[in-house]
Amino acid sequence: MNANRRGFALPELVVTIMLVALVALLAIPPIQMLKERTALQAARRQLMAGFDAARAAAMQKGKVSTVSLRSSRLNVTALSGLTGNTVRILGPLDFSISFGATVTPIGGSPDSIVYDARGLSTPIGTGTRRYRLAVGGRADTICVSAAGLVLNRQCVL
Repeated sequence: MNANRRGFALPELVVTIMLVALVALLAIPPIQMLKERTALQAARRQLMAGFDAARAAAMQKGKVSTVSLRSSRLNVTALSGLTGNTVRILGPLDFSISFGATVTPIGGSPDSIVYDARGLSTPIGTGTRRYRLAVGGRADTICVSAAGLVLNRQCVL
């Protein structure tokens, strides 16, 4: 054999390609799971921010504000000024486009929540509202109390 040969033999290339393919096959599922988990966390934070923004806007302006969730699309609006013009606070944010997520009300929860000038949801005392976020095979729930506060850890299904 020639001692000065350059390059690789076909069997060496085939073995190398097979090893790279095997490593790729083993790495893809964990990467996909990480992507779904990250998207779900981002969607959760954004949905919580929407409820918090509506409550803050109602208290700041002393006017009614509304969170609306229709077809996984978030809109936050508030009344402003003496004439009662509607001002967009947040949105429209489409969860399916931004995060690949769906948002659905659970157990008869409304698809919109109205906050009064004190930052309380109306009508008060209608129970906890639950919203399900889903990305791929992962899901999470956001709960909003009867007063309109987002419950971080006390959400029981």
